[in-house]
Amino acid sequence: MKLEPIDRWRSATTKLFKELWGSDDMVLSGVVYHLNELPGFVAIDEQNILGMITYLDRGNTLEVISLDSLRRIKVLDPLYFKKLKRLRCLATKQVLS
Repeated sequence: MKLEPIDRWRSATTKLFKELWGSDDMVLSGVVYHLNELPGFVAIDEQNILGMITYLDRGNTLEVISLDSLRRIKVLDPLYFKKLKRLRCLATKQVLS
């Protein structure tokens, strides 16, 4: 399993968001987020998406907007969060979840 930027997988993740949630829009605290436009990562095994995460860059923090696991395996293990931690280190930012 490896983690890749979501951009290469946009058409597949947009389809998955619609299958899982009925839309690729998510409403949090009265704000509509278009998941297909947010930065993020996908966990993949060969050519299969195992999970995905999107986040919002709020300047000095990264806020996780969506986190989906498509299989009951350790997709939500520290791999996602290690990648976010690396982003935080690179940008000297805090991660909110």
